[in-house]
Parts: sequence; structure tokens; C-alpha cells
Amino acid sequence: MRVRCFSSERPIMAIKLGDSRGGARGCLILALVVALLPVAAGLTSATLFGTDDYALVGVADCSVTVQTKVEDNVCAYHLSDQPRTNLPPCPQHFTTLLVASDNQSTIPPRLLSVFKVNQYSGSIMYSVTPLELPSANSKHHTVSIPLVFNKFTFFLGAHARSVNKLTGIAYDNTGGNLYIFHELDSHVYVDVYMLHNKNNSPEPTNIPLYQFEADRYFCGVQWSSDPYTQRFYYHKLDFDKENGRTVSRVFSIPFNAFGRHLTDGTPGQLEKDFTFDSTGVFLRKQAQVTNGIIYSTSDDVHLGTGRHRYLGSHVRTVPGWRCPYTKDHKQDAFFVLTGWELCKLRDGYYANRTTCNLLNPTLGDASPHADELGPASNGSGFLWAITIAVIVNAVILLVILCVVCRRKEMDIQDKGYYAGGHSARALLTPEEVFQQRRTTSSATDF
Repeated sequence: MRVRCFSSERPIMAIKLGDSRGGARGCLILALVVALLPVAAGLTSATLFGTDDYALVGVADCSVTVQTKVEDNVCAYHLSDQPRTNLPPCPQHFTTLLVASDNQSTIPPRLLSVFKVNQYSGSIMYSVTPLELPSANSKHHTVSIPLVFNKFTFFLGAHARSVNKLTGIAYDNTGGNLYIFHELDSHVYVDVYMLHNKNNSPEPTNIPLYQFEADRYFCGVQWSSDPYTQRFYYHKLDFDKENGRTVSRVFSIPFNAFGRHLTDGTPGQLEKDFTFDSTGVFLRKQAQVTNGIIYSTSDDVHLGTGRHRYLGSHVRTVPGWRCPYTKDHKQDAFFVLTGWELCKLRDGYYANRTTCNLLNPTLGDASPHADELGPASNGSGFLWAITIAVIVNAVILLVILCVVCRRKEMDIQDKGYYAGGHSARALLTPEEVFQQRRTTSSATDF
């Protein structure tokens, strides 16, 4: 026999039953399928970032893109192979967010690029690129901006003229300290400068502080700075002797403990081990973190997994993005702006903290300023409420379906309970019905 779990003209699912347990099992499967339908919906940017109010800043070689909206189930512009404006070649550079040290400052976030004129010169310099938001009718909600290299400032001090191989930068916006990493013969050197915006000047001046040699543990790592969590992140490839393979991991160090870790060679806090990544791609060619979002790339064509760019949260349990690509970026960086920094970028020097949404939902409870913002600063609370509502609805639906299926089974079992097997004849007594049901019911009914 066949039992329909829903009484409608066209059943959602029909399950063949061998006994009374088959109907319950079939209804359970159907309930789970229906309950999971809302969860299986396409990934949206609001799910990943926890808000629709954001700006994605991508640095690809000599240009910058700023995107304020990503359509559902579509990769962000920077993660895809979208055509870019043809620009003349630019020097190899390392670029990071330049955020004002003063939380009350209305100076919008900008990009700071550190570079050398050429590989033969030992002098290093920096330039600042202003950011802007795309217009309302812009294509892909994206604007493209060239990085500024024709207007630059030389770093002061004797050490700034003897840099051999520039390998990275890290910027502590709380104290205005810029760490410049360069290597020579497997030695890692760090030059520390203080960047100062005198009289709120858009172009910061630099003051040389000191130079020191970092532990060799930090040789070859990739640095990124996150003003939202006030931590430095580094991506490091290590050889796992126990498993006999190379592993790819991301660590973090608080701003206020950076110098000690660098000189002692103490590893930071492990944030992400790609060895156990669900994508099956164990290595990342690069990885960086900003605003609690990990941006990484893989190039594992020889493994058959292809080339992908990834974007995911390491502080909230939400799905991430994986986007295939074919064209490499020699210089590649990615930043996510929300909260006060986004308001300053949108409103400029007219930004007002009292009317700005200061929450950074990408961080959830991980924001260093979460206590200042109050209980409402938990940006993932809304997503948790949706998740709980889906679970509750699934349970209610499961109970209803099981009751309906059980009632259907009871109706089938009641067939022939009439005396002589004909509905026109006298009914059995309640005691006779009970006895007949008891002998045909399974043990799982109870």
C-alpha cells in the first residue's frame, strides 16, 4: 500500500509501507527535508557579513575596487575574473588600511602603500590613496580607482636607504606605528616608524623610531593588520613532521604584544588551520584577515582542485565563498569596511558618531569595543534568532506530520473492523476493537 503524508491533489512525497513503522519513517524523512529547505537557500552577502551595510575594498596590482553590494550567489568583484581598467605598470608594493588613531577623528579610511622605486634601490617610500564609494547607478555597485604612486614620501632615517628585500608591512592604528619588514640572508629586520597626521593633514608624516632583528620563525610570513580586532595576522607555511606534509595556518598577535612576539619568536594564537578545511584544499597561497573576515587564495591545479579565491568568517559560524579564477594578481589585498569607518567613507568629514551605525556585525562578540556598544553590539544575534525560529518550526512541523501519518495508519488498520467486514453491518464493540488493534500493532507504536 502507499500512504501520502499530505492530503492534497498532488502529494509531496509518497512512500511505500511494509508495516506501520514505514509510515513513521517516511514522514520523518519528509519532515527533515522540508525543515531544511530554508537553510539550503543561496548564500547572501548579508549572511557572510552579518549586514547589508558594508564596503569591500580590493587591491589588484595597480588598481583598487570598492563594492557596496554583492548579488545573491554571485562572487564579489575582486574575487572574480572581472575586467579591470588597463593601467601602466606599477612598482611592487604592500598595501594596508590607513585608519585614524583617534576614534573621534572624521578622517576617512585610506590605503597606505609602501614600495621601492626599483629592485636595485635601497630607499623605501610610501603613498596614500583616497577611497570613494560607487555611485547609485554604477555597474556591479563597484568603482575602480588607480593606486597613487606619482605622489609619494620618502621614509626618514638612515635605515630607510638600505632596504634589500621588502617583504611586508603591518600598521597599528591605535598607536600610529608602522612596522616595515625586510630580509637579508634569511635574517628578518623590522623598521618601526610613527605616522602622524599633523593638524589633521590627509598626508601623514613619518618619524623613525627604531630598528631590530626579528626571530627567524617569522621569515617568509605574510602580514595583515586588522584595526577592527586590533590584532596583526600572519599566514605561515610549515612542515608538519608528524604527518609529513606542508600545512597552511593563520595566527594572530595583539597590537600591544607585537614586539615581544617578534623578538622572542613566540607563535601567535592559531586562528585558522587550512589542513582541516572542508574544501579539501589544504594549502593557501596567501591569506589575510580584516574585520574578522579571512581572504585567501589557492593555486592547486596539480591536485585537480583548480584555482580559487576564498572569503569566510573566522569568528562566526556562517558559510563562506569560493570563487574560481584564472588571472593572478601580483599584488593582492582585500579589506571589509563596516561601522564608523564606513560612515566616514560615506559622509567624509561630516560623519557623525551619534547618527552612524557603529556596530561591526562581522565580528559578533569578538569586537574589542563590544562592551562600549552595549548588548546590541552582537551583530550575529539576528542570525541566531532566525536559526532558532527555523529549528522550532521544523520541530512543530515534524510533530504535525507524524500525527497525520499516525492517524492515516490507524485509519488503514481500522479497515475491516466492522462486523462481517461490511460497513453496513453492526460495529464491533470497543473491547473487540481494542483486542484487534493490540494484536496488529508494532512494539514501536508505544
